[in-house]
Amino acid sequence: PASSEDPLFDAEEPIHVTPSTVDTLVRCPLRWLVERHGGTNASELPQITGTLVHALAQASAAGADPDQIKAELDRAWAQVDAGAPWFSRREKTRMAAMLEAFRTWLATSRDELTQIALEQQMEVKLPGEPPLSIRGRVDRLEVDADGRPVVVDIKTGKTPVSGGDAAEHPQLALYQLACALGAF
Repeated sequence: PASSEDPLFDAEEPIHVTPSTVDTLVRCPLRWLVERHGGTNASELPQITGTLVHALAQASAAGADPDQIKAELDRAWAQVDAGAPWFSRREKTRMAAMLEAFRTWLATSRDELTQIALEQQMEVKLPGEPPLSIRGRVDRLEVDADGRPVVVDIKTGKTPVSGGDAAEHPQLALYQLACALGAF
């Protein structure tokens, strides 16, 4: 039998949705529900990889040179149990490539974009019922030459987001909506 008959949310309180979880919500509402109520394991390799890449990308943006980034990746990765040695080497190589791609993007985008904030908090309430808000943080908040906000989301998944997929990506769409509603 059901463990509870209580509603999943209070109709008077806003439902908070993060841009990073909305993709899961769109693809599989049941998975989103289970994960929202504790059904995740923060020690899984994709979470560890994502956290490490984000931290090292921030260090790179703050001025750490590539040798420092490599040394930190080596030091941190030595503490990770990624399974078989061949798989661990492949994952570490993949992460190093992501960090190099970020460093290249950073170096080539400074004529177009200016960094405003790292890990910028945001919250914006959406009109309508039930009350809904988008809240979370963006990896990088930048502005373009016209002063418009540009959200930069560092992706660490194994499959890159294509240009076509980016145009329809729920997480990126929520960032655009948040910008349009004045979150920044």
